[in-house]
Amino acid sequence: MWMRWSIVGAVMSVAVVSAQSPPPPPPPAAPQVTLVGRHKPPPEVRVSVDSTRGHGVSHDDRFDEIVSGLDASKLSPVVPGSFEAQVVAGVVNSTGNPVRLHLQDPDRPAIRTFNTSDEGDVLLARWNAADPSRPERATWLWNTPYWDIFIMEVDPVVLRADQLTRYCEGLFVWDGDLIDLRSLTLTYRSSEPGKQDVFGRGEYVQTERAIYSLWLTALAKGDRAYIGVNLSKSITAGDPPGGRGIKERFPPLSERVLGWSRDTLLEEIGKDFSLEDRRRGYPVGRDAIILTELLSRGRVSDAEVRRIVIGGFDLGDVRGTEVIGRRVSAFLEALESRNELPVYAPSLASALLGAPLHPLYAEIVVGRVLAAMNRHGIDFSKEALSFLERGQYTRESLSYLESHVQDADTLRAVERIPVPPELEDNKQFALKTIRERLGVPVNDR
Repeated sequence: MWMRWSIVGAVMSVAVVSAQSPPPPPPPAAPQVTLVGRHKPPPEVRVSVDSTRGHGVSHDDRFDEIVSGLDASKLSPVVPGSFEAQVVAGVVNSTGNPVRLHLQDPDRPAIRTFNTSDEGDVLLARWNAADPSRPERATWLWNTPYWDIFIMEVDPVVLRADQLTRYCEGLFVWDGDLIDLRSLTLTYRSSEPGKQDVFGRGEYVQTERAIYSLWLTALAKGDRAYIGVNLSKSITAGDPPGGRGIKERFPPLSERVLGWSRDTLLEEIGKDFSLEDRRRGYPVGRDAIILTELLSRGRVSDAEVRRIVIGGFDLGDVRGTEVIGRRVSAFLEALESRNELPVYAPSLASALLGAPLHPLYAEIVVGRVLAAMNRHGIDFSKEALSFLERGQYTRESLSYLESHVQDADTLRAVERIPVPPELEDNKQFALKTIRERLGVPVNDR
């Protein structure tokens, strides 16, 4: 039976408040992972309250800061067709969004964009209540390159235990296709009227297609309360190109780079990425935009290609090799977008020759290059032979040559090159396949 991973973890906190800040990092509690069948029956009660008074659950200060900065007077109508409008539409209309939204004129919110030092360009949007009979006074969207937070502005009475459980029952799409949310447990750290502080933990089934993060934060203070549902970009995957994982968004990075010098373009590759920062991956999309512009400025030298691909990550360890793989992906994306892969195939091979890639990840890095050559029908046999002669990426090179050698000279070259004993069978199978394809008689070997 096909199985799915169920992650029980960080889904909700209801907090108390106060100026703008980037969205919160992943929830405080580490998720517990268990394997469950796909057809696990849903619980009879979706939302429940735990009476342990939130022992060991940290308060969400960042959400306090975000809602303190919500000011409708600073917003302006979104311009139809603008990049900002595309970002909003991509999030709101995402098929994976597990939040039931009730928006007046979904395509016409009031918005504001601004920059934060940690998350980059943020878009704040607001919709008026769509149905006066519902508890929402307004709905907000806090959109960053890495997270989206839908914030429902409600009366503080909604945060009372009896009402909050009822509200959350109708807030989510339960047992969805992308986020199979099963249940939610709320723990009240403080139940003082008008100042409720609640943490909630949700259980949802995690598929192996992507890593999803979903949790809820809420705050009651004075005559207002805010309930925010935090969603990772793997859930709201509707951003336009340049809207996800890139800090420079308003205006888009693709417009900004037009005014950058060639030297600046080279210096910006991989900027702000740190091996120590485990919260975010390598900015492949950002690099691809920069490299596309760099390629438009004229020929890039072999030394520059090595700088682009390897950078300062020639560490020989798994993490450094992983980053080199991401940089290779960005360069390939830029080359393919400009149809320049054949021009730079030798330079790319030269950059990888002698590169200290860790064996556990090297095959993935080189595999991306060979796959790109296959997609575009580029003969990479000469470069694969160079890898084989240097004793690098032997398994991947043999596999490529097995499928692509078209002449007897290359066949004889493969025959002459020694390989490690553990790969001798791979070599002999590759030679057999090549000989059969070329029609080489047994006595002509």
